Amino acid sequence: MYSASYKTLKRIFLGLIVVALITVIFAVSSGDTQANDFSTVRVKLSVGTPTSFDFVLQGNYGVEQDPSINLSTGSYRVWVDAGVVKLYAGSQLLYAGSDIYVHEKAPLPNTYNYATIRTTKYGTNKYLGDIRFVYDRGHIDVINHVYLDYYLYGVVPHEMSNTWPLEALKTQAVAARTYAVRYMGGGNYDLVDTSANQVYRGFDETKTNAIRAVNETAKMVLMSEGALVPTYYSASNGGQVDIPQHVWSTRATVFPYHVISEDSFDVLNAWSRQEVLIVPKVFTSVEYQYRQSGKMLVGDGNEAANLERYLK
Repeated sequence: MYSASYKTLKRIFLGLIVVALITVIFAVSSGDTQANDFSTVRVKLSVGTPTSFDFVLQGNYGVEQDPSINLSTGSYRVWVDAGVVKLYAGSQLLYAGSDIYVHEKAPLPNTYNYATIRTTKYGTNKYLGDIRFVYDRGHIDVINHVYLDYYLYGVVPHEMSNTWPLEALKTQAVAARTYAVRYMGGGNYDLVDTSANQVYRGFDETKTNAIRAVNETAKMVLMSEGALVPTYYSASNGGQVDIPQHVWSTRATVFPYHVISEDSFDVLNAWSRQEVLIVPKVFTSVEYQYRQSGKMLVGDGNEAANLERYLK
């Protein structure tokens, strides 16, 4: 999903709360995601379809399948060989199996654990939590198992901006947390790290405003009538907050928070594209104007072509 105007998001979700959405606190605990345990989210990272993959660990790690293996700070490689994923430190084979689960141990004093991973989408970033390497149809999937709020550290400053007001970032944190919890469970992963779900770019300790927003809304999600609310958001809404029934299915249930309303803030959003057509009351030929870059231009009769060209 893309960044939304903080005023727009704030307005939307304050409206949702006014119509009796309940912000609740849900139980979390350490460990892998299981039934009724929303502590950990599994995010498939954008690394393409490699048959070998290099990564760097900082801190103290181990291999879940073999507790005798300790992984200290350094470079490692995994690769696929005849359907088996193998973990190497230099030329030394450490472990081989259908998947390899690299998990955190207690960090060393005055440090924290993280994995440095290069993605095809966002370059090289730090990732907190555990890393699982899974064999999948001839290549390796890289899946980050990470505490939910640590995941949000890497979502909120990229779906909004770390420089935006704290209350807006808190709104984004609650929306993003609710979205993630709704997708938990089943398969090898819950979410991907792109706008197909939510943009996730690992951990950056300099994003202090976003981190604070996540911390100050810890464990909060949005619910209505006992169910998690689908907290969809976007970069622009075209000047009107619409309802899902107009996008996906007219048969979908209408909830109290499904409200159509004008959004005067969206026109102030530089990313919001608009097309204005002026049609005369009386005319003898095709005659219209459209707005582009803040100016009204006279059409040339090729309305559809101009509109298509403008929107590209």
